[in-house]
Amino acid sequence: MSDPSPSGLSAAPPRDDQRFRQLAELSPVGIFRTDAEGACLYVNQTWCGMAGMTADQALGEGWVDALHPEDRERVLQEWCGAARADRVPFRISCRFRHADGKVVWIQCRADAERDEQDVITGFVGTVIDVSEVRTTEAALREIARTVALAGDGHFFDEITRKLAQLFQVDHAFIALVDAQDASRATTLSLYSRGELSKNISYSLAGTPCEQVIGAHTCIYPEGICRQFPGDTLLERLGAEAYIGTPLFDPDGRALGLLVLLHGEPLGRTEHIQSVMDIAAARISAELERHTAERDLYRSRELLSSVFEASPDMIFVQASDGRILEVNSHMLETFRCGREVLSGMRLSCLSAPGHTEDMVVERVQRAIRTGSDEFEWMARTLDGHEFPVELRLRRLKEHPEPGEPAVVAVMRDITASRKADRALRALAQGTLDSSFEDFLGETVRQLASLYDTHYAFIGRLLPDGSHVRTLAVWANDGLVENFDYAVEGAPCHDVLREKVTLVMERAPARYPDDPMLVELGVESYYGLPLLDSSGEVMGLVAVMGNEPLNIEQMRLPILRVFASRLAIEIERHEALQSLKLHETRLEKLVAERTQELESFSYSVSHDLRAPLRSIDGFSHLLLEDYADALDDTGRDYLCRVRRASQRMGDLIDALLQLSRVSRGSLRQTRCDLSQLARDAIARLREQQPERGVEVEVESGLEARGDESLMGVVLDNLLGNAWKYTRETPEARIRFGSREAEGERVFYVCDNGTGFDMRYAGKLFGAFQRLHGAEYEGTGVGLTTVQRIIARHGGRVWAEAELGRGACFYFTLPE
Repeated sequence: MSDPSPSGLSAAPPRDDQRFRQLAELSPVGIFRTDAEGACLYVNQTWCGMAGMTADQALGEGWVDALHPEDRERVLQEWCGAARADRVPFRISCRFRHADGKVVWIQCRADAERDEQDVITGFVGTVIDVSEVRTTEAALREIARTVALAGDGHFFDEITRKLAQLFQVDHAFIALVDAQDASRATTLSLYSRGELSKNISYSLAGTPCEQVIGAHTCIYPEGICRQFPGDTLLERLGAEAYIGTPLFDPDGRALGLLVLLHGEPLGRTEHIQSVMDIAAARISAELERHTAERDLYRSRELLSSVFEASPDMIFVQASDGRILEVNSHMLETFRCGREVLSGMRLSCLSAPGHTEDMVVERVQRAIRTGSDEFEWMARTLDGHEFPVELRLRRLKEHPEPGEPAVVAVMRDITASRKADRALRALAQGTLDSSFEDFLGETVRQLASLYDTHYAFIGRLLPDGSHVRTLAVWANDGLVENFDYAVEGAPCHDVLREKVTLVMERAPARYPDDPMLVELGVESYYGLPLLDSSGEVMGLVAVMGNEPLNIEQMRLPILRVFASRLAIEIERHEALQSLKLHETRLEKLVAERTQELESFSYSVSHDLRAPLRSIDGFSHLLLEDYADALDDTGRDYLCRVRRASQRMGDLIDALLQLSRVSRGSLRQTRCDLSQLARDAIARLREQQPERGVEVEVESGLEARGDESLMGVVLDNLLGNAWKYTRETPEARIRFGSREAEGERVFYVCDNGTGFDMRYAGKLFGAFQRLHGAEYEGTGVGLTTVQRIIARHGGRVWAEAELGRGACFYFTLPE
């Protein structure tokens, strides 16, 4: 008979427990389990959605197909290496690629499951989708790269073009409020349907822009024209979706807004909003710079006031590198008098490695081309080093007649460097650290980024009126976590989904919060943490003992932190809940195992005693009183003995089924061929008169418990031996074949076979497909199925009535 293909893998979880199934399927993160070799046993629907495949497709080695081809070899090497070397917990970042080409970035984390002997029995892990974080980071890098390459005067055009291209929208524009008429706005740059367009002026009345300016970001994913029927500009541009973000100057005054419009509905917009916030902050900073430069060139009188009032360090430099004039901010930064810096060369204010020749080369380039921009490492006269950004512009009127010179605007970029480090640490997340270390590093980075004494992350408690801190940075160090009431505190406003920014005098604004006074808090900046369903789950905040003095572009960064923290906290809590449930399940299994062992003891001792008595007394009656009984009486006693002996066989079968179901697996490399030969030899010893032709394929090996695999082959070969006894030329074969990349073992015979209509009952306890003419307990195939399932394999059968049967099973490699 031909060997059929194996049936599909089951998508059921490895433990038949409804509570585990419900918890895993409701989890917002992907959850998977594998056996000790790393073969997948179970994935939940969230995992399937990320991977783009069904649970059936993922089982075994199927999950590998979901990996991006460029990541596949690396992931398999690291995963197999970790599984073999017991390097857990295991963490990795990689990509899934769907059949339609969609790529999903994920972060995976797994830990080992162990038995009582501390032997790894499998792995359980979680997968979170970090595509939006990756998309946001990539978008920010692309915007930064593009605008850095933009020439003077092209910044705004480049940023609108790049935003429209990045998010594939029809229109993007920057608009400023009219200085003479606050009810109107004029575009500074308008990118429409693939090209820069002529700037326009429009009325703000009755438009979504009116709600954005001076307020907050507004998002309308669809139906914008229906919601603002009086906005003719939206109708003219064919807009269906709208995202607008306000622009502010450093003092918080409204400048205008940044807008994206699209002719079709937009899907998820969270990552777009994050990029828009930072782009708006960068635009605001660039507007500030442009204003400063425009004012600088307006007149000598205006130049003098701007020169001294500028928040940047400004100085005039001769072509040979000498400093001719400096502003007050530069004197304050370098901590010296004007007479000290005048005539000094810039190389004297530079960190080691920045030579005089390098300074002169930069100045000469600015004189030749009109401008130059670069980063530099400055050093004060007392040795303090800090990074700066230098913008050089050639002066039309030279301070020294006949000598060309440049004006330099120097900005301390220490804060932006801190922001870069903080965002890199945030992007790394828990890949190389524990959850607690990640939170501790996050609050440390936030305190450094915002130059505050305090930074903390809090989790809202179930009563809704208290918060428990998860990490607290206070005065240059981590402190112990604590619970506190939010009533009357700025945190109360944050937990009502309000961004709370108090630049100064925080105790005056929140007089009912004694902690502010106790800690000497002067400023506060906090954002809510929202879970995957949009509910407030906690907050992140920084507090300073001095008024908060931060650049506009650093404000939106806290929103990026808040989004990432919410994901990490929710993932951690889901994993902790899963571990707690596993602990409870393991306890329940241990209790049930103890109960089963007690039952087995009872069966073995309490039930056997009366059976032995029945069989023994029946035997004595037959021996001692046979003459006193007629044929009917003797037949009855023989039936009693046969029934008691059959009952004993059933008890033995049940005890064996119990043992194979609960005992621990001791997996080694098993010689299945030899186990089969041993089983056949025992059968021949029992019935030497039978001339059965038996063929055992040599060299069949598999990983498994040798004792239990012996039981499997004893049962399968014993059945084949039994059901071929009426066959004149009985044949039995044990062999293997490859099917769809999987080794399939089989035991085939040419015996009585069975009707495939009843194949569903084949592996059920006490289910027999043959009559009393064939002895048996009906538990043998159930025992086989239990053993193979415990090894992570499958067993099935095919047969034809009167022409034999073939039983197949697989074992994971």
